[in-house]
Amino acid sequence: MRKYFFSLLIGVSLLSCNQNNKGVKSQDTRAKEILLNSIKAYNSDSFYNSTIQFNTKDLEYKLYRKSNIADFEVVRKLDTVTYKATYNNGTRAYFVNNIEQEQTSAAMKFIDIKLEGLCYLFSIPHEFNQNHVQLKKLEDVIIKNKNYNVIHVSFTRISEEDPDDVFILYINPDTFYIDYLAEKYHFTAVNRPLFKVAHNFRTIEGITFVDYYVLDPKKEDRDTDLEVIYKLYNANNLNELQSLIFENIQVEINN
Repeated sequence: MRKYFFSLLIGVSLLSCNQNNKGVKSQDTRAKEILLNSIKAYNSDSFYNSTIQFNTKDLEYKLYRKSNIADFEVVRKLDTVTYKATYNNGTRAYFVNNIEQEQTSAAMKFIDIKLEGLCYLFSIPHEFNQNHVQLKKLEDVIIKNKNYNVIHVSFTRISEEDPDDVFILYINPDTFYIDYLAEKYHFTAVNRPLFKVAHNFRTIEGITFVDYYVLDPKKEDRDTDLEVIYKLYNANNLNELQSLIFENIQVEINN
C-alpha cells in the first residue's frame, strides 16, 4: 500500500510538472503569435527590402536593407565639420569630413548611440523575430483605461560581459501596434530605464512609422522594476525627456 502511494504521488508530481511545462510552452507560443501579428501590422515584407531616409533633430539617417544585406549610416553636420558613422553588413566605421577615424571612446559612443541604438529602436518589432531573442507572455495590464497584451523581451547572453537588455512591449490587441515600450537598453543616451509612448502612427510606401514621447522615472523611483514602470505612467509620475520624432521621411522599395 505504501509503495502504491509513493508511486501514485510520483505520478501526480510528474503530471503536474508536465502540465506546468505545457503552460509555459503555451505562454511562449502565445508571445510569439502576438509578436508575429505585430510585425505583420508594421509591414515587415516591405521593411526588409527598402531604402529609408529620415531626420531626427540634426541627425540624418539612411537605412538600406535587401535580403540579408543591411547598410546604415548617420550624419551630423556642425558648421564646417561633418561627422558620419556607418554600419556596412557587420562592419562599423566613423568619419570626420569623410576621413575615417580611429574608434576612440567618443567615436564608439557616436556609433553605439546615434547609429546602432537608434536604428535598433527604429527596427522594433521586426528585429525581435530572431533566434537569440527570448519572448515571454506576461499578464495583460491596463494603461490609461485600456487593456494591453504584454510581451517580455530578453536576449541570449554568451558571456557575463554581454549586456542584460530587456524590453517590455505593450501591444494594442486591436491594432497590434506597440503603443507603449519600457526598455533597459545599453545603447541609449541615458544609463537608466526608459518608458516610451508611441504616437503619430503613419504608413509611407507600405511601411509604418511612429514617433515617441520619451519618459523616465524620477530619481526616487529609478529602482522601480521595469515591468511595473507603466504604473508610474498611469499615475502621471514620470519625467518627460526629449521626444523622438522622425521627419523628412523618404522610402524606396528595393526590387
